[in-house]
Amino acid sequence: MLALVMAQKTPAPDENHTSLSLWLDRRASHPRNGLQGDALAAWAQREAARVQQRYAPASEHAHEARQTAALADYGPDSFYFAGLAVGTPPQEYNVVLDTGSADFWLADAQCQTEDGCDANLQRYNTSASSTCRVSSTPIHLKYGVGEVDGTLVSDDVKVAGYKVANLTFGRANRLGERTLTAPAAGVMGLGFQTLSTTGTIPFWEVLASKGKMQDAVFSFQLASNLDSIQNQSDILPGGTWTLGKIDRTQFRGEISWSAVLDAYGPQGNGFWGIHMDTLKVNGEPIELGNQSTASIDTGTTLLGGPSALVAQVYASVPGAVRGSGDLAQYYTFPCDAQFNMTFVFNQRPWVLTKDTLNLGGLTSNNSQCVGAVFVADHLSSSSPAWVLGDSFLKTVYSVFSYRPPLVGFAQLPEQGVTRASLTSLATHVETSTLPTTIVASSVEQLVNTGAQFATLPTPVVEQVPTGLHLAPSDARARARVARIHAYGAGAALMWSAYAALGMFW
Repeated sequence: MLALVMAQKTPAPDENHTSLSLWLDRRASHPRNGLQGDALAAWAQREAARVQQRYAPASEHAHEARQTAALADYGPDSFYFAGLAVGTPPQEYNVVLDTGSADFWLADAQCQTEDGCDANLQRYNTSASSTCRVSSTPIHLKYGVGEVDGTLVSDDVKVAGYKVANLTFGRANRLGERTLTAPAAGVMGLGFQTLSTTGTIPFWEVLASKGKMQDAVFSFQLASNLDSIQNQSDILPGGTWTLGKIDRTQFRGEISWSAVLDAYGPQGNGFWGIHMDTLKVNGEPIELGNQSTASIDTGTTLLGGPSALVAQVYASVPGAVRGSGDLAQYYTFPCDAQFNMTFVFNQRPWVLTKDTLNLGGLTSNNSQCVGAVFVADHLSSSSPAWVLGDSFLKTVYSVFSYRPPLVGFAQLPEQGVTRASLTSLATHVETSTLPTTIVASSVEQLVNTGAQFATLPTPVVEQVPTGLHLAPSDARARARVARIHAYGAGAALMWSAYAALGMFW
């Protein structure tokens, strides 16, 4: 990792500015940067395993979890992270933002190197926060690679100009191998609460459910740094995460909306799962049958799908063959072969080129390359059939709507993704004039008895960015949803028309 960046945390929250957006960073660790042969295969195997665990049948992780805002990019496109502040006084942390999970956790100060916490990790110090309330309620979060053990706590959390008091989350006192890489200190899940293994309410959903957003949405611009990183651990500006507002400067044209299917949200299993109309490879359509659902997942690097359909994908790529060993869930193809894919959502096509779909060469002469689409079988029958990660998302502006539950895509601006310089990365927090009464937390009542939570503490929104036009009442929101549902299959198209007319609310 670059020495300058390693020494830095995301700068402290600036109390004098209002912001709805956070800059994202991206961490390297990507095959395009020096991985070949066995090292590339091992990296690919871990990525596939992570997705396998994330979308496994419920019986396999009933008590487990997988688990911006300027975003940072860890190397070229392995994971994106952003800054937030926790506690009183605020302690600053970088967290991975993950729409494929709903639990939030941080590495705890008690987690040492022998417990799996690297010496460079930022750690959450509960004793340094006067608003922290601890419990003995255990958590066990299991990933395809790695796992997390710890307990639940509650504390104040500030992100992108918002502050939520009494937010419950996990503090990890033990991490499995490869669970977390510095400079990230934890994971913030952005799925619906029904996806949360711990039963806790995600930060964004607290704001949305209480009507504390101007628009009950969050959105991503994910930067691609594949051609800019020199080392596996480099960090570059990774784009933006915007919470509570649709910013028209971040995309061009109109947003194309797809409804989140009833099986997934808001009272389904919690994934951002939508219907995929069509999938084409090199212009040839793939017959999706009943496997046309896709989870839109910022916490996944690549693209996963059912084995039979992935086989059809590569059948359209000249010379492609299935791998073996660590690459058993992948296909390789001649590096000079034609390879592009078109994903169609709500009748609108989105094209991925070979630059995105090629993970890199297996050998020094780059004659055979590894594809970014891998086999993700044995997923839960209640999970979406496809998992579309950052390989897809960094080619679009993506927006996630709470009410009604929708996922939207739009073209990125002609100038590309908005990036912040590493010297200016910050989480901006503004003092709010909203009066608030904090309800006594059940955690506080239990802390001296050593008992586990009887009920989770009640999160309270204490602060929103100044000048925010808050969302309408629940009654108006319900009426709006009813009008959209009345249009049946045309709901998402009508929603696009509302957005184009400035009538999102």
